[in-house]
Amino acid sequence: MFPILFFLFCCVCVHGWSLPYDVAEEFHNDLLQNYSKRLRPVKDQTRAVEVTVHWQLESINTFQEVSGEFISTSTFMIVWTDELLQWNSSKSVSFYVLLDSGEIWNPALMVSNPSGNENIGERLTAGKVRGTSDGKQFVTVTVMTSTTCQPDMDLYPFDRHDCTIKLASSDYIFNEVFITPVDDSEISDLDDISQWDVLEFYTYNGTEVLSSVVTFGVIFQRKPEFIIVNLLTPIILLCFLNLSVFLLPPQSGERVSFSVTMFLSFSVYMTLISEKLPITNPVSIFTKYLMCNVGYSALILFTTVIGLRFHMAKIDEQMPVWLSKMFCTCRSMKDKQSATGKKYEINITTTCNTDYGDLHTDSGAIKDTNIPTMQDDGHSLTKMEFGVMLDKFFFAIFFAMLVIANIVYGVYIISV
Repeated sequence: MFPILFFLFCCVCVHGWSLPYDVAEEFHNDLLQNYSKRLRPVKDQTRAVEVTVHWQLESINTFQEVSGEFISTSTFMIVWTDELLQWNSSKSVSFYVLLDSGEIWNPALMVSNPSGNENIGERLTAGKVRGTSDGKQFVTVTVMTSTTCQPDMDLYPFDRHDCTIKLASSDYIFNEVFITPVDDSEISDLDDISQWDVLEFYTYNGTEVLSSVVTFGVIFQRKPEFIIVNLLTPIILLCFLNLSVFLLPPQSGERVSFSVTMFLSFSVYMTLISEKLPITNPVSIFTKYLMCNVGYSALILFTTVIGLRFHMAKIDEQMPVWLSKMFCTCRSMKDKQSATGKKYEINITTTCNTDYGDLHTDSGAIKDTNIPTMQDDGHSLTKMEFGVMLDKFFFAIFFAMLVIANIVYGVYIISV
């Protein structure tokens, strides 16, 4: 829209004639004679001055999620009709006039949601105003605005935000100056933004504290590739690496130190994320996911310490009888099921002792190393053997938990 307005204005201004300086000065003085900028430029002072604000977003400079500060560069074209600056163009020496903003009335616009010092009002009063014979006044300013914006970090790093720039008149209420917004922004005209993808523009007007307010909004979404590569992927790899603590030989003495290192790694990532995210409610799903991983690592550390108590026991130290019976019963049922698949049938009754890898039949004629040893002296299970069982059990449980948690997190992000 801006190029079209500029083209039409040039067609009006450039008419193929010259205007001497002394003639232009006389025309300028006659036009401003008896003009007062203290009054609104309408002949009927009960009517509101209608001001149209054209907005074109040039770039998103930065968005501070923690402080909620949205900094952008925009071009505003402000148009209103000054009924006291009209003349008959067919009888005049000029089709348009170039005036200082301080010489005539202006709508005294300001940013109503600033997060810092704004200079749009200063630019309006210090710039140039181009007026046509029908009283239309045009002011164009390009300013960098810093406005407040409430971040929505729920889906970080796939978050999207809705930030606005609000303009209002600082000196007039809505029945004295009424502002209408026009959105001239095009996504294709924006400079390439490395961190954000602009999705949509919108505008609307309303009133706030008796003042006419126009709102220019932009919806943009984060480009998640950087966060995925530098934060999310290492966290997932650390989770799977954390499982390898159950594969380390307990005699190496590195299990606890390895688990503590993994736990501290998650704590470091938790600190990095907390510095990048604002204190908001609800907490982002990524923070919850990372907190679950911290708890997951702490649980692995706890189970590792528990398992080492069994691995470090004496070789012949036995588990309680009831636990040994339960373990040997389960193992016998499993081995019987595997034995039924053999080409020969053997009628056996198995029991369990400390050497449950040595197998034989009642008659002693056949010895099969796949069937546990039978002895009549009762069931027995050492603490070291039970520690090996715990390693396998915890590895399977934590692996399943990790896979399910990552699938749930991915499905939630995609569905939303």
